[in-house]
Amino acid sequence: MASTSPLVASLCLALGIARAQPAESTTVDPTAAPPIDAESTPPVDPDATGRAPVLLWIDGAAPPAQWSARVRRIEDELAALAIDAVLFVPPAGQGSLARVDEELQRHGAEIALWIDATTDRAELWRREGTRMVHVAIVAGDGDADEDTFAVRCAEVVLALGTIVPPQPPPEPATPPPREPVAVPPEPAPRWDARVGTTVGGAAQDIGVIVSPLLGVGVRLGRARRLGLDAELAATALQARVEGPAGTARVGWWLARAHVGVWPVPRARVAPMIGLGGGVLAAWTRGRGNPGYRGRADTTATAMASFALDVAVRVARRLRIRGGMRLGVALPPLQVDDGGAGRRTLLPLGEVALALELVPRRSR
Repeated sequence: MASTSPLVASLCLALGIARAQPAESTTVDPTAAPPIDAESTPPVDPDATGRAPVLLWIDGAAPPAQWSARVRRIEDELAALAIDAVLFVPPAGQGSLARVDEELQRHGAEIALWIDATTDRAELWRREGTRMVHVAIVAGDGDADEDTFAVRCAEVVLALGTIVPPQPPPEPATPPPREPVAVPPEPAPRWDARVGTTVGGAAQDIGVIVSPLLGVGVRLGRARRLGLDAELAATALQARVEGPAGTARVGWWLARAHVGVWPVPRARVAPMIGLGGGVLAAWTRGRGNPGYRGRADTTATAMASFALDVAVRVARRLRIRGGMRLGVALPPLQVDDGGAGRRTLLPLGEVALALELVPRRSR
């Protein structure tokens, strides 16, 4: 059997109970008390006495003549303490702890007192949660009065009935469901439009090209930090290229878009960094020197582009936006002037200045 807890051990010593000491055999007079039925007694209602009953557990292999008087004395002592006793005598070999646990639940009891059929010795078991725990041993004195053992058993049962067994930790309380937080709808995109001009040229000498500029933009997200800009530019003042074969006028149409980031979109001075690309359609009109014939040519190519702008708010819905553009034609274009070929568009640089109209902010 398992050892007892320190609390129960001190209780048993105070009652003068011998621990795990073998007791002398007690001679039982069959005529001293009426025989007890070897079957389990009917369930006891604990509400009738105010105390939970106690299960008296006897090995069914022993004849009732050996234990009936001892059990009767224990029942009398328990009754004097207003504790009902329920007799459980399982058949031989069937008195497992599982069967005892079933009987305890059936009678609403928590304590089972196993009584030795031949000696003044008993063991107390208590149901704690879903398991049976051995909590105490009660032994009689061989030369003591016959009632001493019964009194000890009843007092230990009474004492153990007042000790609250350890309870499992309570389950954490489920927090009340939180009210769903209303998420404000995503603001609608905010548009802007601008008109201006660009002044540009190429790395090799093709002169200066001046182009009017039309652009639109949209700001996305709640903070308006991400934007998409589109621009269209057409040559108004053409570049002039001269060479041994003659002269040529150079111009272009340019359509491009940038994905831009505005770090501080609502500031009075707001910078923007953009990266994108577009299409460049370039044309030339040549006039040949004597011995050469001038001709016209038009071609289109893709272009990668980088933009760096600064917008300055001058009124509630008006901003001045300036910046620079740097582009690379892929593949690069050449102007043949009769001399060495010139890569006129590798790279292409522009300075832009525009007046930008900003619509009313969405709330």
